[in-house]
Amino acid sequence: MQSIHIHDYQAINELSEELFQIGNDSEQLIEHLNAKIKHLLFNTKLGDENIFDLIERYQSRKNQLVEEVSEQTYCMNDYYESRSERWLKGDNGERYGDWRDCWTEYQDRLATVEFKLSVFNFLDGKEQSFGLDIATPELLDLPVRAFSQL
Repeated sequence: MQSIHIHDYQAINELSEELFQIGNDSEQLIEHLNAKIKHLLFNTKLGDENIFDLIERYQSRKNQLVEEVSEQTYCMNDYYESRSERWLKGDNGERYGDWRDCWTEYQDRLATVEFKLSVFNFLDGKEQSFGLDIATPELLDLPVRAFSQL
């Protein structure tokens, strides 16, 4: 078995130690960047609200809206199911059924809407970049009362 010459071993050891130090330095820098990002996110405000306040307020209002819409679709279903077979097959029943279906679809779509916040990094050629991705929620149109004869 051939041994490694001492000067080769020393060169390998120096490179290894340098890589280890670079790793430690990058971890310290990342911690510093994370602290700055956190500071920016908490202290950059629109009026009195930072991004986390807006996300919390959004989620609270969305939960209220989901509850209200759920209650209304429940009442609509209850009303629809209590009607006679003749009414259900008539124009009014069909229009009401379509109206109820629009609200059910709105309720289903509302459940999927969310506010997303993430910090990411990516390689752009040989350079590493960092970014902040804030996906604002899709605005959903309320079902239009096109069934005005109801």
